[in-house]
Amino acid sequence: MQQTIEKKSYGIQSSLDNLLTKNINRLHEKVQEWMNFTVKQVQQDLTHEFVKSAVPDPVDWIYIQEHGKEILKLVTLEILESGGNKAYDLFKIKEGFDALSLNAVKAADEIGAKLVVDVTKETRKGIRFAVKEGLKEGKSMDKIAREIRPLVGLTEKQTQSIYNYKAWLREKRPELSSKNIDKRANTYAGRTHRRRAMTIARTEAANAQNVGYVQGLENTGIEQVEFLPAAGACSICEAMRGNKYPLDKAKGIITVHPNCRCCMLPVIGGVPACGGRMKKAECIPPEDLRGEQVDSLLERLQTVEDKGLRENMISSLHKLRYRGVVPKAKAVVKPIPSKASGKLMTRDDEVLISTYSNTWHVPIVQAQIGAPISPEYMMTRTVALKHAKQMEKALLKMPGKKGTYHRGMAFKTRREHDLFLEQYKEGNVFRSASIMSTSTDEGKIYDFARVYGKPAENSIIFHIEGRSARDITKYAVYKEEEHLFVSNTCFKVIKRMEEPYGISGKKMLHVYMKEISD
Repeated sequence: MQQTIEKKSYGIQSSLDNLLTKNINRLHEKVQEWMNFTVKQVQQDLTHEFVKSAVPDPVDWIYIQEHGKEILKLVTLEILESGGNKAYDLFKIKEGFDALSLNAVKAADEIGAKLVVDVTKETRKGIRFAVKEGLKEGKSMDKIAREIRPLVGLTEKQTQSIYNYKAWLREKRPELSSKNIDKRANTYAGRTHRRRAMTIARTEAANAQNVGYVQGLENTGIEQVEFLPAAGACSICEAMRGNKYPLDKAKGIITVHPNCRCCMLPVIGGVPACGGRMKKAECIPPEDLRGEQVDSLLERLQTVEDKGLRENMISSLHKLRYRGVVPKAKAVVKPIPSKASGKLMTRDDEVLISTYSNTWHVPIVQAQIGAPISPEYMMTRTVALKHAKQMEKALLKMPGKKGTYHRGMAFKTRREHDLFLEQYKEGNVFRSASIMSTSTDEGKIYDFARVYGKPAENSIIFHIEGRSARDITKYAVYKEEEHLFVSNTCFKVIKRMEEPYGISGKKMLHVYMKEISD
């Protein structure tokens, strides 16, 4: 009898293991994509002249982390969903597992964030070690950056092992040239890198799949699971055979160690349920479960704006045989904090704000609104967006100021003027797409509302009652009482009116706005 149960148990384990192999391949592809992005970003940051001269740690690891989370978010959610669906399949539940429920999305975010932070932390240590060793060897920063590729993603110890191998080659193989030693070390680094990427994919795919699987079992009414080691498991996992866990504890058990492929069996009536497809737990009828999932998806669709997530959610609704109207996302406006973040301004922040005020405001704003970057600034969109992010973080370290701010704009043609004004109709509420420059000195802003030095009928003067503008006067190159609003600040248009300008009597349009929180 015991042998029969074990045989059927390993049938479930085999099914989960086959699914895990597919999920490992899916995650491995995304891990490689993130590592390739990281290589490019690290090389770019290490060789950027402005950053080299102004920033002690030249690599923007926060930007790399955030991009990593974006790359891994959807695939982690898909793997979690596959685990949940596997649990439903065991109990003949045809409806799909709701991977976009709050619990599932939160779990996927936590798994992705932990993975990204852990890998970035180790990579950062390894890259610092590589730069330090490269400089010791008399290499230029450009050459060090070129040699970084196979080191991205490795732990500090793995990076050290590569440099230890190079030192061993120099000592034990004196007949080898420096070029040959570098080639052999790069080959070794490449193998280590591929092994590391696969270990990350195996471990984190198993984590995500197990979390979804346990959540799926929980939805079917299961309250307890039993640990089943994989075939040929290590002594640590083998010692855990037969251990039973309540579901709230089971989500953190697997993986026991990197590359772990063990699994959990559902327990019904104190006995592991392992016979082929099992009977559905009595407490949640399939139709009620489907209704709960549909209601949850419809509710979340009202707040989710991300295009990829919405497409996944709508696809899940179709699988659940929902044929009703799909709600549009309601605009959720988060107020820009008027208080300072509490972090101290650094010299790097001051240099960045000063450079923005002088010349970089043009490419940064162009990048934020999606316009082509002017070629004279010799800046890519990626670099401009990175500087925009750094700029906004620096601004939020400063306190917001309440007051009346002014902004002048001029357009070469009436058509440009009218197209721009579309979003500025009375009563309209909108969020700024980019950092917005204003001044408390109303007299100075008329200089910005001129075309070729003459007052223009195609000009617009904005008057803004704000509460979160950041005063950059002491950092700015030009003293014009400049105050900046960060992107996504919410405004409401109060009124528009034409007012005469100068002795000519020609009229200029004035738009009055107010910063709002919702």
